[in-house]
Amino acid sequence: MLLDNSFKSDARVEREAITLIENGYDVEVYAERDDDLPNNEIRNKIKIVRELDKSIHRPVSKEYKIFKGNFVNEIIKKDFDILHCHDYKMFLLGVEIKKKKNNIKLIYDSHEYLAGFPFYREIGTLKGKIKGWYIWRNYICCEKKSIKHADKIITISDGIAEEMRKHLDLSDAPVVLRNIPPLFPLNHEKYFHRRFNIPFDKKIIVSSGNLYFGEKRIKMLIDAVTEVDDVCLLFVGTTQKHKELEKRIKNSELKNKIFIHDYITESAIGTMLSSADIGIVHTWQPKWKSHWHSLPNRFFEYSLAGLPIICTSQPEFVKLGNEFRHAVFYSGDKKNDLIKAINKCLENYDTLKQNALKIRENLSWEKESAKLIMLYDKLNK
Repeated sequence: MLLDNSFKSDARVEREAITLIENGYDVEVYAERDDDLPNNEIRNKIKIVRELDKSIHRPVSKEYKIFKGNFVNEIIKKDFDILHCHDYKMFLLGVEIKKKKNNIKLIYDSHEYLAGFPFYREIGTLKGKIKGWYIWRNYICCEKKSIKHADKIITISDGIAEEMRKHLDLSDAPVVLRNIPPLFPLNHEKYFHRRFNIPFDKKIIVSSGNLYFGEKRIKMLIDAVTEVDDVCLLFVGTTQKHKELEKRIKNSELKNKIFIHDYITESAIGTMLSSADIGIVHTWQPKWKSHWHSLPNRFFEYSLAGLPIICTSQPEFVKLGNEFRHAVFYSGDKKNDLIKAINKCLENYDTLKQNALKIRENLSWEKESAKLIMLYDKLNK
């Protein structure tokens, strides 16, 4: 496997690697170098080699050209049958390897929809935006030109699979392998209520993981919750945004309404989340197709934790929420719509909760991963 980060924590990659190892495959992950992590490590039986230079994030640099040549020449000497590339940077590197070792099978595991992910828009300066646009367009052109080298393509949602099929002129849509966690024990001990001394008759709405949205959307979420009685809002995370938010809340009138809890390990987060009452997915980016068709980890973590979900009316959320009848939807840019969704969730809580608890019978990594093994077994024939 090739990975464009240091593999300190990457739930999807780790789940895939462990599943493959459990099914008899020998897996080695090549990841980015990190001064704080060992160059070679074995974790959960996964062999990790941190050898990728940081220039992988500067594709037009001289340093990357030199690194790429040296790395490709080194890798082709190794004995392997399948090269599994996570995301577009590693796919393009993998293509260079396959050109020199054409008997291998190449898998493109796309965690995003590249053509619908204009990352350059988040760059602060005009000069940076122009350079970023050029790099983005170059990635898109290279992806389209190189897709013929992929033996199999994997992605995270039906919506992204269909967008990729159309954009890349694929005869078949990519295999969809969703970010569903393994089953975990549920916690009915009201941990969060006890931890923050919240009355048991108040429902805790939990927002877990990174706060990808800006200050305006955070304020909208907080303002909406403060206008509804008998609920409070809990953020679970340890990013800089979480720390700044915690400072603001600490001595304000919100201190009994908004709470912050540190994020814990991927393997334990689901059980902890199950002690909340409602999960919220506040993602809203209709202009970016990659985000619009996304299916983030937290949606599945809440679902397998048996939580009713309040989420924006993005296509993938609506499809799954309607299928399992455990979600209430709102327009992501309207505070009043969010308030109505919270009240609707409270009014129908018992039914939504019962439906949410049944999801574990149908969704889990144990079931989802069968598609990965089937794909590998076919390639390995």
